[in-house]
Amino acid sequence: MSRKCNKICLALPWFGKLPPYWGGYIESCADNSDIDFLIVTDQAVGAVPDNVRVISMSWNQIYQKFKTLFLNLGYNRFYLGHPYKLCDYKPTYGLLFQEYLKGYEYWGYIDCDLIWGNISKFLHRIQYWKYDRIYRCGHLSIYRNTPEINNIFYSDTEGCIPFKDIVETSYSMNFDECGINEYFVRNNRNFYSKGDEVTFYAYTDQFKWKNFRNPELGELFVKECDGSTWVYYMTSVDKFDKQEVCYVHFMTKKNIAIPPGIERPYCITRDGIFHFSESDIMNLFRRTISDKASEMAFKRQQVRAFRRESIKKMLREFNYNRFKTFKVLLNRIPSYFKYLGYKK
Repeated sequence: MSRKCNKICLALPWFGKLPPYWGGYIESCADNSDIDFLIVTDQAVGAVPDNVRVISMSWNQIYQKFKTLFLNLGYNRFYLGHPYKLCDYKPTYGLLFQEYLKGYEYWGYIDCDLIWGNISKFLHRIQYWKYDRIYRCGHLSIYRNTPEINNIFYSDTEGCIPFKDIVETSYSMNFDECGINEYFVRNNRNFYSKGDEVTFYAYTDQFKWKNFRNPELGELFVKECDGSTWVYYMTSVDKFDKQEVCYVHFMTKKNIAIPPGIERPYCITRDGIFHFSESDIMNLFRRTISDKASEMAFKRQQVRAFRRESIKKMLREFNYNRFKTFKVLLNRIPSYFKYLGYKK
């Protein structure tokens, strides 16, 4: 007898070497047994919990799958030369993976550079069934599984960058966030856009969060024994408070290694992952703070990496699109400067 599916399925295509935090990520999926996860990958991922389905697929196979979809939609030319371009194509997953999403009321796209908390707790808190789409970010965005919603990404919507322009560039245009958000707003769909996660601040070596308030120094990101995720923060010299979040998103902190089976509760710091008790909080708090030299070195590293990647991407785009590159660069301005603060 096949397993009865839950109401929500979250899809993650992943191609290439598994990241160091993969073990902790899969265990956090297991904490959410009332949600199903679909992983499409060319890697051997090992044992997974009952609510995780793994589809083995090579890069060439996923490429051909997109090719068939885009030809059916009338796009004779599209770019998929590297896995990161998949970010722009996440809103297509309702069509691309429709054979795996049958029977679900909602589907979503996700990233794996995070640790899940109690997803359903937050979804029920906002009464998710009232919305056609929940959350605005590429690391978690959930869609009502209907033909109208699944086809919205290529609809003729005034004021939005046409999806044709997205598929015909080698750049990642942040369509899974900025671009598709505009489609939902301009088509007057019920869209819950406020985030319930915590994201590590990108441009510092220190561990801060940036979603709910101005970032502070030295905050602790914790996975509890019951599977929930929390951020601890200092309210005075020696006192802490904490807030539960839907998940912790690593952002640029990609070197975090979370081995499977690590004892809980554990906290995530710049010096690694540590099992802890309440009495350890002050010492662990200090592990999240970098010194001035380390902070400056991190910023220089980020600037150098940004310059290298920018030049590499521009040359790749010019090789692919020639002088059309300049039009593409103009279209990329929103992905750099526009992250809409939609209200509920």
